[in-house]
Amino acid sequence: TQLCTLCEERHNRNMGNKSGKQTLAKQDLEILIENTEFDEVAIRDWHNIFMTVSEGGNMDQKEFRKMYSRSFPDGDATEFSDHVFKNVDSDMNGYIDFNEFLMAVDLVTSSGRRNDKLLWLFSIYDTDGNGLIDQDEMTQIVKSIHKMTGFKPEDTELGSTERIVEHVFKKVDCNSDGIVTIKEFLGRCIEDDEIDLFLSLIKFNYCSSI
Repeated sequence: TQLCTLCEERHNRNMGNKSGKQTLAKQDLEILIENTEFDEVAIRDWHNIFMTVSEGGNMDQKEFRKMYSRSFPDGDATEFSDHVFKNVDSDMNGYIDFNEFLMAVDLVTSSGRRNDKLLWLFSIYDTDGNGLIDQDEMTQIVKSIHKMTGFKPEDTELGSTERIVEHVFKKVDCNSDGIVTIKEFLGRCIEDDEIDLFLSLIKFNYCSSI
């Protein structure tokens, strides 16, 4: 997309340093309005927050953890935020710029673009990046989500994170071969509203927590 291309261009210009833009360029604003569900006011609010937390206009992993922790004060967001940071930092230079950051926020918080949300979620669960999800990977991510949100699996009917994951994994592993493909994941998530639990647990409410 045009937005992804812009982010790649900006990353190439900034790679290896933290000299990001201090002000939001008109071109960036227009593209973000067109490609996310945020209006100009919300984008500028997020940009102000991003610039407050980051140093020099690019955010490193430690700063990203801090922002996630502000959004989830009752839990430990370290592990999950590290997974997200790795996913968002597409060129793996150790920093993300504002456009990359807002794209990730939009995927989590927007009410539409369900298919994009699910593709992003799949990439989070696919921790080794091989295009498949196994039960261990899903367990690792769900445990990190539970730590972040303060969710207590022992208080549920299933009683543990492992059993919750086992229950959901069986739903998405359509052919019971022990791995989940993108096709299986998208198909089952679209059919089964119960899978929305994974989206709601990750909802990013930083703005409302200020």
